[in-house]
Amino acid sequence: MLCRRFLGCLIVVLWALVANSTADAEIVNFTFEGDTVGSMPTGWSETSGYDGHSVTAYVTTTTAGAGAQCFYMDDWAGASQLSLRTSFASQSSGLFQLTGMARVEQDDVGLNPFGLLGYANSRFNNLKFSSDGTFRYENGHSNWVSTGATYEPGEWYDFLFVIDMETRRWSFEIEDQLGNPVCSATDLQFGSSSIYTGLFYEIRSYGVGGSGAGQWYIDNIELKQVPEPSTLALLATAVASLLFMAWRRRRRVGVV
Repeated sequence: MLCRRFLGCLIVVLWALVANSTADAEIVNFTFEGDTVGSMPTGWSETSGYDGHSVTAYVTTTTAGAGAQCFYMDDWAGASQLSLRTSFASQSSGLFQLTGMARVEQDDVGLNPFGLLGYANSRFNNLKFSSDGTFRYENGHSNWVSTGATYEPGEWYDFLFVIDMETRRWSFEIEDQLGNPVCSATDLQFGSSSIYTGLFYEIRSYGVGGSGAGQWYIDNIELKQVPEPSTLALLATAVASLLFMAWRRRRRVGVV
C-alpha cells in the first residue's frame, strides 16, 4: 500500500515537472498599449541617429498592428543610422522564440525590424526589408541571402524567429496578415563571429546603411525561452514508464 502511494506521488511530481517545463519563460513583451502616444515607449532608448536631423521615434495610434498603438520610427530625412533598443538580463543558453509585427512605408528601404544583439554588436538573427524590395537574411558573417519574396509597403508582416544557443543556429518564418506564408529558412548561422555570440542581451530595431532607411513600425514584440524538445521527451518518458509500472503491478495483483 505504501509503495503504491509512493509511486502515485512520484507520478504526480513528475507530471508537474512536465507541465512546468512546457511553460514558456517570458523575457520581454511589448504591446505599446500602455505607453504615452508621442513619446518613446517604456524600456526603449536610442543608440544612434539623433544627430540634429529630422529623426523621430515614438508611440503612435496611426496604422497600429495588433492593438490600438504601435512603435513608429523615421530616419528618412538624411540622418545617420537610426537605432533603437531594449535591454534585458543576458541570455547564454537555451532555446528562444522572438515574435513580432513590422511594416515599412517605402520599398527602397534597408532595415532590420527587430533582432537580437550581444557583446560588440554581435548579431544572432539578422533579417531585413532589403532595398531591392525583398526580404534578405544573414547566414553567417556578412553572407546576405535573398529569399526572393517581396514585401508590400504599408502592409504588416508577422515574424517568428527561433534561436538555439546550444547549436548556434536560428530559423525564421514570415507571414502576411491573412496568415499566408511569405518566406522561411532554417539551420542558419549566427550573423557574427563565434567569439562574440556567447550571449545576447538586447533587441534592436535599426536602419541599415546609415544614410536614412525610411519609415517603419513595429508591434507586439515578445521574447521568451521555450522548452528544449529533449527535456520534454525525457520527462514524458519517465512519466509513461511509471504509469506502465503501476499498471503492471495492479494487473499482477488482480491475477493473484
